[in-house]
Amino acid sequence: MSDSSTTAADSAEMMPAAEQLEQLLWYFSEHYPAPDFTPPWQGGRTEPADAERWVSHIVDRTTHAAILQLGTAVDHRMPQVAWTDQVELAPLGSHTLITADDPSSTAILSVHGGSGFFGGGAFRDVYWQPLVAALAQRSGTRVIDVHYPLHPAEPAAAQDAVRDALSAARQQQRVDRVIGFGDGYGAALLGALADELDGLILRNPQLDGGAQPVELPAAETWPRTLIQQFSHSSWADEGALGELSEAHTVRYYAADYLATPQQARQLIEDAADFCR
Repeated sequence: MSDSSTTAADSAEMMPAAEQLEQLLWYFSEHYPAPDFTPPWQGGRTEPADAERWVSHIVDRTTHAAILQLGTAVDHRMPQVAWTDQVELAPLGSHTLITADDPSSTAILSVHGGSGFFGGGAFRDVYWQPLVAALAQRSGTRVIDVHYPLHPAEPAAAQDAVRDALSAARQQQRVDRVIGFGDGYGAALLGALADELDGLILRNPQLDGGAQPVELPAAETWPRTLIQQFSHSSWADEGALGELSEAHTVRYYAADYLATPQQARQLIEDAADFCR
């Protein structure tokens, strides 16, 4: 017999994380169905702007859905809202510098996902940069967020942009280590420079993304690496990452662009701990 005094929030707290995610996935499928993220070189027909627009609404829609599905007395703030009040943004060449108050000597090189054909517009401005701003604030670091050319530009141009941002990070005052933070295809672009970085965080990595495969250095040359694996990933390739002896894998209840607010915050907290 259920206790009639149990609130919806209490139920949400007792609900397993996997079930909470399923509730959100159901709600999104009913009210905010995702576009087809198949890239154009694989036959996909979704316009990049449509993909950008859908992801850009994730933060607000997740909070709204969580309140409805998981209760009102639980903290449903996404990291993009909870932890972005103590950072400053400034241009750094063609990239963006995001700086926490009194930053440490660690710089984070962040590279957004989007399978190589979207991610440089509303995705970056509304979803991604606030996310890495939260990482900067929680870790007490500065972040260089990479702006890279998308399809139909040559894939090599994206890698050149990441290398340019890495050089800019190394030239920052009082920086003695650079850690890469890449989501989806961005993880592959950073992986190509793994032997030049002091650490790596691969968030739902899409190592076979992009119009052409990214060549990765030998596993033994990689630095200490945190792999943030998603339970409902469309592309994560655990086999390709299994040879990394310096890697630590943590699994989260999350889909490609969707996680409960609690899991979304935990992803950033764990990344921040890695960077401290």
